[in-house]
Amino acid sequence: MNSVSAGGDRPTAQAPTWPGPQADDDRETASVPFALLGEEELAEVRERAAHANEVVTGLRSGSKELPGPGEPRPQHTATVSKLPR
Repeated sequence: MNSVSAGGDRPTAQAPTWPGPQADDDRETASVPFALLGEEELAEVRERAAHANEVVTGLRSGSKELPGPGEPRPQHTATVSKLPR
């Protein structure tokens, strides 16, 4: 895997160096089960993903280019360790 710096003291992400999913793979990609979810289930998945992004990056979108209103919240800034988050 190749390292991709998120800048500052943020964690370093690992980008895979192998090929992605192929049409003849023996398993489904995540998009298939997600497409089968109802609106409420999909909203819950999105909320959980946003929370995980916020814990890791300090931003619900996971991207410093797309901060939400009031982000990062004080308890999720880079100066706060991840354990109390």
